[in-house]
Amino acid sequence: MVDFFVEIFSEEIPARMQRKAVSDFQDLFCHELSFHGIEHESAKAFITPQRMVFKANIAEKTKNISEERRGPQTKAPDKALEGFLKSVGLKKDELIIKNDYYYASICTPAKDTQPFLPNILEAVLKKMPWPKVMRYPGSSLPWVRPIRHVVCSFKSLPMAFDLPYLGLTTRPYTIGHRFLSPNRISVTNFSNYESALEKASVILDHTKRRTSILNQLTDLASQKHLTLNANENLLHEVTGLCEMPVTYIRLIDAKFMGLPQCVLTTSMTHHQKYFSFLNEKGDLAPCFGVITNNTPPCVDKMLKGYETVLTARLSDAMFFFDNDLKTPLIDLLPKLKTVLFQDKLGTIYNKVQRLLSCADDDNLKQAIQLAKCDLVTLMVGEFPELQGKMGSLYALKQGIQPEIAQCIEDHYMPQGAKDNLPASLLAKKVSIMDKMDSIVGLFGIGLKPTGSKDPFALRRQALGIIRIVLTDDFLTFDLNPLIENIIRQYESSGIALEKNTFDQVRTFILERFYHYMRDFYQHDAIKAVTNIAANSSLTLCLVSKRIQAFSQFSKTEQGENIQQAYRRAQGVCDDAPNVLVVENLFQTQEEKTLFDSIVKLEKQVQLSLDQHNYNNVMQNLEQLQKPINKFFENVMVNVDDDNVANNRKALLHMFISEVRKIADF
Repeated sequence: MVDFFVEIFSEEIPARMQRKAVSDFQDLFCHELSFHGIEHESAKAFITPQRMVFKANIAEKTKNISEERRGPQTKAPDKALEGFLKSVGLKKDELIIKNDYYYASICTPAKDTQPFLPNILEAVLKKMPWPKVMRYPGSSLPWVRPIRHVVCSFKSLPMAFDLPYLGLTTRPYTIGHRFLSPNRISVTNFSNYESALEKASVILDHTKRRTSILNQLTDLASQKHLTLNANENLLHEVTGLCEMPVTYIRLIDAKFMGLPQCVLTTSMTHHQKYFSFLNEKGDLAPCFGVITNNTPPCVDKMLKGYETVLTARLSDAMFFFDNDLKTPLIDLLPKLKTVLFQDKLGTIYNKVQRLLSCADDDNLKQAIQLAKCDLVTLMVGEFPELQGKMGSLYALKQGIQPEIAQCIEDHYMPQGAKDNLPASLLAKKVSIMDKMDSIVGLFGIGLKPTGSKDPFALRRQALGIIRIVLTDDFLTFDLNPLIENIIRQYESSGIALEKNTFDQVRTFILERFYHYMRDFYQHDAIKAVTNIAANSSLTLCLVSKRIQAFSQFSKTEQGENIQQAYRRAQGVCDDAPNVLVVENLFQTQEEKTLFDSIVKLEKQVQLSLDQHNYNNVMQNLEQLQKPINKFFENVMVNVDDDNVANNRKALLHMFISEVRKIADF
């Protein structure tokens, strides 16, 4: 194995794209090396704002490849055989005959690896799946940002070859940090390259840069007896913005510390990429941490600039906050007529009116009225990330009940598979209604998710509904009436939805429910229960409890026996007429025992179902194991007497019906 590495040096790559890009870059290189028969090990890719690097130890020669290529049939015309011989470069007596076909055994001897490397690099660059690319003069290859030079080294020596699709030729050197060390660095092997870059103020490894930032921030915080207010997303982003991170801590003017904490952290984190700190009491400290990619001679002037920018933003925030408080939230409701929900579905005001029509108590109606009002506040207009949070804060300051005020923030939850659920029952109700209104409306005008595209995040909203209704607060809550009610509200307001909207939405919710439950239970258990339990109503909390009980039962010996007997009974009864069981036609003790067992259990099973005690249902079904097994061991169903045969099939139908009360497998 010999040393091989490639550096692609470009204008700055957006930080948000870097994590996936470096993974794709490594995977593509490994794939192309394997495709060309080049063995490799210790492969790894690196990324900084300006460079993508791949390094590996690779074989000097490709592998010997032997393949057997099938040709025409032995009875095929001579011209077909001649064409095949020409394509493989063999004579007829060198072919092998198998199953009336000609086969050519082709051996490709090992070749030097080096000539393949330019083509491998080209394939990788052309296959990189950037979410967005740009075209620029001198290059025919679209890329995320203009590529300025390429370095390629093999066996500790720089390779020189043309890259016509980039309008470049590979260089034997790279350059260091664009500000701190923009000099040429001669390249030999990767080890030399990485250490030379570090001396030139470039930390190549993303993880090392991240660790450096975290350690610097922690040290600065410790010196001032503070704690870093950790933000993993921000840490990842700033790591992708610098090649040699340098950290500073600066003060925030005390007059701004009266602003809500969420306003301060949003101003720092989302807009300025600054880190915040907490004091010993856990409150936000009046200072911020900033990461730079440079150490200019006039550091104080640079840091003063950071302070000035944050001061300007916080001054705006203070103005917005003071002015927003002058207007009661409820007075902003009519202004929602100016906020578009969706072109064909009207405004947010229209959405609120639909939800109000579905509400059944005063607290719920008040929560719905206030839920979206902060969308038209000055603060949320400037800081969209604060929607819900500001409404909740304003409501509390205006004397709204705490539960209703908190609902304004919580009704947006959950916003992901791992996000917290709303804290109160009231917020959960508003969240379900809000999300369902969006799903129904968008499905109703044909804007449902397709493939990997879900521009309105309907899958996420469906998952949010599912996670909420699986809590015990919604044990018997059926989603069907809510879907129907929302459809009626749309239609009564003059918005025409597709005729099959109800079925589409119901199917969509069930599909998302199935995918969610797959994280916890086997496919067969979910399908068996949902086939029955979700056939008419959409009471997902009860369905999930059935799945849990059935999943445990199906793994027991008794459960497996009941399932086998159920399937066997189905096979026997497929073409049976639908008749009642006649006890006088019983000819064996096994028939009578099975019948008595089923009749005895019917009331017990139904009582357990009514009480939602599905573990008891399973225990009841266990009592049918011996009678059904004895029946199949000793009773012939399809006898000559049709009356007896049909009666035995009717008895098996009773057994099937009893099991189907819980699952259909």
